[in-house]
Amino acid sequence: MDYETFVNGIVSVNKSVTHAKKLYAAECAPDFNFLEIIKPDERRISSILAWLLNPNASHGQGVIFLNLFFKIISKKWAARSPKTVSVRREAYINQRYIDIVVQEKEWVIAVENKSNGAVDLKNQVSDYIQFIKKINDDNYCLVYLSLDGRDPKDHSIKQECMLEECSSGHLIMIGVIQLIPWLRECRSLCRALNINCTLLDIEKYLDKNFGNGGLDMAEQMRVVEYVIENEERVAAAMDVASSVDAIKNKLAFVLIDKLKQKLGDEYIVNIENKPGEENFSWNIKLRAAHTFRLCFQFDFKNYRNFGYGIVKENAVQETHPELREILTKEFNDSGDCSPVTLKCWYWVKVACPDYGIFQADRDWTNKAASWEEIASRENIMANKMAELAKRVERILAVNNLL
Repeated sequence: MDYETFVNGIVSVNKSVTHAKKLYAAECAPDFNFLEIIKPDERRISSILAWLLNPNASHGQGVIFLNLFFKIISKKWAARSPKTVSVRREAYINQRYIDIVVQEKEWVIAVENKSNGAVDLKNQVSDYIQFIKKINDDNYCLVYLSLDGRDPKDHSIKQECMLEECSSGHLIMIGVIQLIPWLRECRSLCRALNINCTLLDIEKYLDKNFGNGGLDMAEQMRVVEYVIENEERVAAAMDVASSVDAIKNKLAFVLIDKLKQKLGDEYIVNIENKPGEENFSWNIKLRAAHTFRLCFQFDFKNYRNFGYGIVKENAVQETHPELREILTKEFNDSGDCSPVTLKCWYWVKVACPDYGIFQADRDWTNKAASWEEIASRENIMANKMAELAKRVERILAVNNLL
């Protein structure tokens, strides 16, 4: 089958879904999701999760959601029948806070939420395990929730200790996307219509931001129905799917080339690590005579956790406390915690598509918007990055930091 014909067919399907949404928007508001309004960060996601796990919460479903959560952990936990349960948010331990602690007399579960890609502190996971182990030496479990189900870093818990805790079922690593089947089961057993709608919104939000990404369920089903109509479309779809990673990696190089063309010879653009790999980044040297760089980075593989900020090229750096203060004032934003990196960030921001000085998706794995901006004839993404670099340079120059 001709690939151009196939792709044009997919585009046509998407356009028909978009048209239908607009036609019935006033009656159905198909794209509405209350979570898209509040844009929950890591703490709000933890609060939502704690609310669902709390049998005494306002959802009114008792232990149903908690029982289903046990299934994620292991068969051993799935056999439990919780009775008197307490749920705590941000339990204090050694100048740190465990995001969620759920306990009963006979067991304790803690959830450490790293869904925003935040770096672990030294001995963090090890300390948390010791904390909950003191509550119940036999029946304890730490659920380490991350973007993609990755293991904690070695500085957080030693490899041999991690393997021992995992083999005994006391440490479980799950990705955010693994919460979606749990939410669907919760919906299937939930008796309250308003809570069911809330669960669906949470499910859609997680799927859009951590899972399928670009297509909502209706769009995805229309594409599926189109593809499976005949064997030629199925074959073409499989060929296209197998080429997606190569397309992304090629577009990453296209972006760097466009950025170099936009900035000209006055700026130096460097790449670190391979596209698609962990800590893939590129930086723009702001002045040939100086060492400040505007850096863009994906912390995780497959273009996840995108952020940007100011770094210096030398590993050993003098401190510039005034730099952070100046950028915070100019951008009306204090920045975020540093992404998972060995770089020393003077100011750093996790990307967001709706606000901030540089608007882009945080997760590019399955979202088309940022890739479309790279491929656009107007060079939208390269232009935004070049404009940000020049703006930062002007700010540093005015404040005598160049």
